[in-house]
Amino acid sequence: MDYLQHSNRYKSIINDYQHNRDKYPSHYIYELLWGLDLGLIHWDDIPPGFEDIYKLPHRRDYGIDLISLEYNKTAQVKEYNGKKPITWSDMTNYTTYSKDLLEITDMTLATTPIAKIDPMVTRLFQQEERKIVRKSFDELMSTVMENYNPVIDDEDYWEPYLEALEELYGDIGSYVDDASDSYRGIVESISLWQNVAENASSHSLDYVVYLI
Repeated sequence: MDYLQHSNRYKSIINDYQHNRDKYPSHYIYELLWGLDLGLIHWDDIPPGFEDIYKLPHRRDYGIDLISLEYNKTAQVKEYNGKKPITWSDMTNYTTYSKDLLEITDMTLATTPIAKIDPMVTRLFQQEERKIVRKSFDELMSTVMENYNPVIDDEDYWEPYLEALEELYGDIGSYVDDASDSYRGIVESISLWQNVAENASSHSLDYVVYLI
């Protein structure tokens, strides 16, 4: 899967979230927004074989939320509200795992404009190929999803129309059956009274009852 496919999928998820905010946790959407902004994929979407490349026993992220498809960039996302600071201990698993085990030195801390950052973390990210970037949830949403047009496959596009046609077909069938029964009743009624007129007086109730 190339990055465009990941990008389209992330935008579709975010679009769903905009219509139903209970469908996904906000921190996950914030991670996807940063992924789209930085051109990275979510760690959960790393392709098969990743463990073999790095000879890892598992796919646990150890703080890496985003990674490039080329495996040369990583990012950790922190949607902090400013009450709790981002501390050294919050970052050490991420930086150690990225640098020492994956040998990826291009690292990004992506967080909110109001997040408090411990001075030791700031110093940690002053090293070459490391950076701290800040954008709010709403800012990312407005820029990333600008001019977004949902990609709908043929099946999804036509499904509501097919359902409506199926319902209409059922209604038409019911109307035809009702009409047939009504027409049959009218014809039988006409035949009945024709027989009455030909064989007896129209006032002969006994004859009519007999025919019925």
